[in-house]
Amino acid sequence: GAAIMSDARTSATAAPSAAPSSPPVASVCDESVTGGPVATAGANDPNAAVYAEVEGQVQDLRGIAATAPVARGVFDTPSLCAYLREGFRKDNPEELVKGTETLYKELGLMPQDDSLEQLYLELLTSQVAGLYDDETKQMYVVSKDGAIGPVEEITYAHEFTHALQDQRFNLRKVVGEDTDQSDRTMARAAVVEGDATLLMSLWAQRFLTPAELVKVAGSTDPASEAILAKMPAILKDPLLFPYTSGIQLALGAFTNGG
Repeated sequence: GAAIMSDARTSATAAPSAAPSSPPVASVCDESVTGGPVATAGANDPNAAVYAEVEGQVQDLRGIAATAPVARGVFDTPSLCAYLREGFRKDNPEELVKGTETLYKELGLMPQDDSLEQLYLELLTSQVAGLYDDETKQMYVVSKDGAIGPVEEITYAHEFTHALQDQRFNLRKVVGEDTDQSDRTMARAAVVEGDATLLMSLWAQRFLTPAELVKVAGSTDPASEAILAKMPAILKDPLLFPYTSGIQLALGAFTNGG
């Protein structure tokens, strides 16, 4: 999954407020943005040792041993945008998108002059720090300069948890693919994301230094926060729910010995 702090490829999308228009959102993902992965990790990857160390630590913490190597790559913002757009159009039939957009506008849940697809892509591109593709079985970390620091490492711990979940439980079967079962999909996504978010937190507490934890805590991007703040609640809240409520669910089970 695409993690917010880190994300999965499960579909994600306050009292809703009706508004005829919205403040302009900084364009980080539109049709002009193209590209593929900035880099794909291979035998000569300078960060291979760091990745391998995190993978071993995550397997120990989660209690699941990997049954196969997981390919990994790095996205910058433009290549992430292009990837998300392709995935959105593949997974969401045009008729479904148009129908949902019409419903949201009729209910006053999104501005009349905005595009549901464009808002969703702007939201995801601004928030996703990494993702695991359960179709290609590949993980990606988002890095503007290709470097791997504590933020990218904690993201990798989250995404590698998704890879382990997929190898053990099959994420597509766990979450489901029915487009008319959004509540069920969100509930199951909360189990998946809560597990990975809790594991990520436990990993950070054990393996990051106090200085690195401070760096992670202070890594919030003001531009990304501004985009999140301007998004309609009907898109923002379901996107955040699997992480915020999911970790509460996972933590409750974990503290009771689960």
